[in-house]
Amino acid sequence: NDHVRYDPKYERPSEVDALIGDASKAHDLLGWKPTVLVAELARIMVDSDIRQVEDQLAGANVRIDR
Repeated sequence: NDHVRYDPKYERPSEVDALIGDASKAHDLLGWKPTVLVAELARIMVDSDIRQVEDQLAGANVRIDR
């Protein structure tokens, strides 16, 4: 059979309602501590999104196949 089989039970949402993390295991096992605070991480993520939108508006991501 040359067809791809598709089963929606294996789908996962592209966006989740809540992301919850706990770095205590990394700290306990590796001695790791975060160096970026939540507010700074949010700024980094927003800045990245803004750059991505600016690039899209400027056509930077346009690809022309020949």
